[in-house]
Amino acid sequence: MYFRCNQLTSIPENLFANTPQLIEVHLNDNQLTSIPENLFANTPQLKYVRLDNNQLTSIPENLFANTPQLKFVYLDNNQLTSIPENLFANTPQLEVVCLGENPWEVEKKQMNVFKNG
Repeated sequence: MYFRCNQLTSIPENLFANTPQLIEVHLNDNQLTSIPENLFANTPQLKYVRLDNNQLTSIPENLFANTPQLKFVYLDNNQLTSIPENLFANTPQLEVVCLGENPWEVEKKQMNVFKNG
């Protein structure tokens, strides 16, 4: 689903509630400041997520908890200062994560953020 370049400032938590076959989500190039924690709760086939070029200040810890097929995540060009330690814990297929151009404040505990299992 493509929602890019729409100047969105928020999205409903149940936006993808009835889309278990969803593979791609493009929410990039908007004005989002937050993402609902359960946004991808019913998207087990999701492989590609673009949230880059927004104003996100944080990412919910369980955002990708039900996305075991996830391969590509773009979070670059936001206002993220940190990401939850277990953000990618349930994404064994993950290949690419783009996090550049964020004002990071890295803590020692975040060194394990990409460990699966």
